[in-house]
Amino acid sequence: MSSNQNSPFFGARELKVVLIGDASVGKTSLLTRYITGSHTSNISPTLGAAFTTKLVESDGENVKLQIWDTSGEERYRSMAPLYYRGAAVVVLVYDLTIESTYSSIDHWLEALRQHVNMQTTLILLVGNKLDLLNTNKRVVSQEDAKRHA
Repeated sequence: MSSNQNSPFFGARELKVVLIGDASVGKTSLLTRYITGSHTSNISPTLGAAFTTKLVESDGENVKLQIWDTSGEERYRSMAPLYYRGAAVVVLVYDLTIESTYSSIDHWLEALRQHVNMQTTLILLVGNKLDLLNTNKRVVSQEDAKRHA
């Protein structure tokens, strides 16, 4: 038996997950925390996109998450639709302390409508940087975010 068949990934169902949102909203930090379980404060901006996998168990079966961390920088936005294709889940991240990142949600949703099946793709809206609210003022209320979702 080859070593690939001994891998816990062998035969696992695969799901593509894409993180999107404006630059510096914390997409890479969220992903790093999810993958490693720890917080890293010195993360460099993503250039284009980064890719990682994580094996999870769901309803007793192994699922291989293919997670794409995309850049929110304007110069890379034209490439973002390339990463949407085939996504089962899109995580749309905004910064709770910067209103413009919340205002951009409609732009990101419009781009998604053009490139994914909105009936079958799960869209998660994530307000990030709650941990910074003791030093920064929250500019997006929970009520506004719930209405938008």
